[in-house]
Amino acid sequence: MNPFPGLIRLLEHSDNKIASDAIILIFLFLEVGCKTTSNTEQHPHYESIQTCHGIQKIFTLFQKNGSKYCKDRAAICLGYLFKAHLIADPIMRHEIICHLKILLNDSDDWLKGQTKNALKYLAKNDNIQLRRDSINVGIIEALLRIFASRNLDYISLSYTSVFLAFTYPSNFDIYQLLIEKQPFPPLLRLFNHKDENVVSNTVAAICNILYYSALESELNQQHPFFAVLASAGGIEKIHSLFKKTKNQFSKKSSSICLGIVLRAQEIKDSNMRKEVIVHLKSIINDPQKNLNKLVQYALKCLAQNIVNRNEIEGDGFSIPE
Repeated sequence: MNPFPGLIRLLEHSDNKIASDAIILIFLFLEVGCKTTSNTEQHPHYESIQTCHGIQKIFTLFQKNGSKYCKDRAAICLGYLFKAHLIADPIMRHEIICHLKILLNDSDDWLKGQTKNALKYLAKNDNIQLRRDSINVGIIEALLRIFASRNLDYISLSYTSVFLAFTYPSNFDIYQLLIEKQPFPPLLRLFNHKDENVVSNTVAAICNILYYSALESELNQQHPFFAVLASAGGIEKIHSLFKKTKNQFSKKSSSICLGIVLRAQEIKDSNMRKEVIVHLKSIINDPQKNLNKLVQYALKCLAQNIVNRNEIEGDGFSIPE
């Protein structure tokens, strides 16, 4: 059960005590989430809170002329929530970071400790800024030129590993910059590489781009990069990779790619629909926790269409929350 929609709604309650109780409960969930993921990973509850417009509502609580208790904890919540994720709104970023710096001198030791953690998590965004700067000076363009034109035998794993590093952890701004470089045709060309590790790096990079960019739009809407990928023949090429690869990581990643990029759309090819959905359901309990999250999201994306949903739920299967 997702607790956040109800808790976020209580932040707007006229009774300050109820709002205070809600924000501390949100903090406790966020604290646990931070402890279950590495410092370089996006917070596991970011998507759930973003979906119910919780980020803006927590910031609104922070900005209200209400209690110091709520203001301080709202700032800490946002610091935790934006772990390894850029606060894109410059006003929010400035106000939250300035307030957290003030809290470092608070008389409450617990508050100071949580503030240090929040600032530590926010500091992980430096890596994102470095990648943004690297994209702007042409590193990605140089890699894509190599992927597009060099003999595949001379494209080593190190090249695709560098590109993959630009896609995780990341945010929508980074992916917008990547998409501006028209990466899909050169990346899709690498599916013909004889080194399976190069191929798996490539499909993982595409998967990251599709997943993290999808989080910035509504679940029931077409994927923001669907048209771009489709125009490059990407749907067919990813499906072809899914069918032919013997590499289990590539097979999993390609099925996730298809599930996410075909969000809220019927998979009209009935064979593709059945194959992809059956495979996604078969790996829903994969031992890799990060993969589980992606598989669940891919199935949720497909389930936004009634035909796909019937295929998913036809045997009584239900997508875990």
